[in-house]
Amino acid sequence: MTGGTDLLAAMPTADEHERYLLGCALNAPIAEGPVILRRISERVRDDTFFRAGHRLIWNALVEALEAGEPIATEALIHRLSNRGELDAAGGAAYASGIIEPLPMSCRWEYYLGVVHEAADRRALLVAGAKLQTGAVDEGEAVVATIEEANVAIKRVADRATGGIGSVTAHEAARRFTDHIAGVYAERAETAARYGLVGLDEKTGGMNRGDLILLGARPSVGKSAFALNVARKVAASGRTVAFFSLEMNLNSLVS
Repeated sequence: MTGGTDLLAAMPTADEHERYLLGCALNAPIAEGPVILRRISERVRDDTFFRAGHRLIWNALVEALEAGEPIATEALIHRLSNRGELDAAGGAAYASGIIEPLPMSCRWEYYLGVVHEAADRRALLVAGAKLQTGAVDEGEAVVATIEEANVAIKRVADRATGGIGSVTAHEAARRFTDHIAGVYAERAETAARYGLVGLDEKTGGMNRGDLILLGARPSVGKSAFALNVARKVAASGRTVAFFSLEMNLNSLVS
């Protein structure tokens, strides 16, 4: 039978991806940080972060979000220090270094998936350990042990597969429309605009990570449209790079 110390040592972890997940919110542009943090917070669970220091950092970030304070490294360190949790979180150097290993692209949904998979495996290990303990304990009823194990495993299965139990069609439709409205509102906060009111209203603009393909027959204005969008985006203060394989510089400028 596995002891408590052995079980803890065997626990699956995703420490690197926990750091990436925290870094996504801290490393995002000022306007996007709260949006990303809010989207992550909607899916974070009590067991998401295995590392105690990461849980402290996460809680501090959520508090800053709820208080409307900046989502920034300096503010995070200050909040942890005021709470007397800076050392327990790994110290100022660790907190400020959260963003250093972050890849160029912030794929927070992927990082969260990896972190949650590790959390689900930990939950399965705990459920298995309880089943093992109940199986050798003659004072524990076999039926009760099996029922407890079934409940624990089903809970993990529901979380891993996104199970939500039985709902009416009306409730399912309401949740779906609420989800779409939330995604649209979040996109609208950080999106770059096409500069065409009707198109912006229907698409919510262009967001980081989007790959937009513009297709049409030759000589119908694809390049002119793309240049017009690029001009509108640049006029909003964003940096735009325009590449063309068929038009020279003079043609583009004119």
